[in-house]
Amino acid sequence: MFGIRKQSKVEADWQAWLARRKNLKVAISELAITEARSKHTVAQDKARNIAMDAKALMGVRRDLQLLPTDKEWQSITAALKKHVDDLLDKGRTDLAFQPKQLLEGLQEANTAADTTLQRLESLESQQEALEVELQHLEGNSPYADLKALEVLEKELAQLDSEKARIREALNSMTDDNGAIKQAEREAKAAQKQLDDIEASAALGDAGDSDQRSAAAALAKAKARATKASEEANKRSSARRGLESKLCKVEEQAEELSLLRNEMALNVYEEQMKESEKRLIDFLEAGEIQNLTRQLYEARNGYERAVAQRQGRRPRTGEQVVVMLPGIRFHHYNTKGNAQGMDVTLKI
Repeated sequence: MFGIRKQSKVEADWQAWLARRKNLKVAISELAITEARSKHTVAQDKARNIAMDAKALMGVRRDLQLLPTDKEWQSITAALKKHVDDLLDKGRTDLAFQPKQLLEGLQEANTAADTTLQRLESLESQQEALEVELQHLEGNSPYADLKALEVLEKELAQLDSEKARIREALNSMTDDNGAIKQAEREAKAAQKQLDDIEASAALGDAGDSDQRSAAAALAKAKARATKASEEANKRSSARRGLESKLCKVEEQAEELSLLRNEMALNVYEEQMKESEKRLIDFLEAGEIQNLTRQLYEARNGYERAVAQRQGRRPRTGEQVVVMLPGIRFHHYNTKGNAQGMDVTLKI
């Protein structure tokens, strides 16, 4: 009843491009570089603070120290190790106990700082590679023109029509609860009537014909209830199928709408670039420059003649000025203003 839409090559190319761009952006966002940088900073600060403690142990007051640089804290580690080794060589294990513990803490902190730095550098390298790929991808979007855009517009219109058909079919489906409940009430009443006749027959107040009539009425009522339930089940199944179909069509329409918007941005941006260039090139071309120069000279000559007649000094003729609002992509938009800028040309 509802046909399957065939995807065009233009749509397939753009969907693949959009999917790749989305995947690259997700991959960049999931690198968690901020978290890795924070962990490295914490590990680095810990190592530097322990290095300051070590320096204080070797005779430099901590309150007179500055936070050591990377090179300094590495040299402090080497100096502390030499200090511990010297004490141990002299058999002064008692004096070496505290410096040795500090050395172990410093070496552990140095290892943590190095590990987090390697992790950070690895992530930054991955980010750089992904951003280069993303930049290349965005600079090489699939080909698109107004004709391709019109194709997508038609496909969107077809999906909108498909959604309307499905919704109309859903709205036309009636609620079956009333019919089922009525059939169940009839079956329950027929069962009660049969029970009453059976009781009367047991007392000798009813005959076989009354029993057969009641049993037949019960069978018919049960059949109607069963049929109503079966019909309701069929309609419920149809409703679920239509709702599932509507969901899929709406998803397709949403994806196609996003694709259309991306393509429209690309198509109209290229048109704007070309149109802005052609317009400005035209206004700056030699032919129109000659015309405006002739007009400027004629204005000056006319002003001199009028001024001579009126006995006053002549004013300089006005130069032709063209103001072009909202120039976005021409190189005259030196600041790359996304809203465009007004360009004034004196020609």
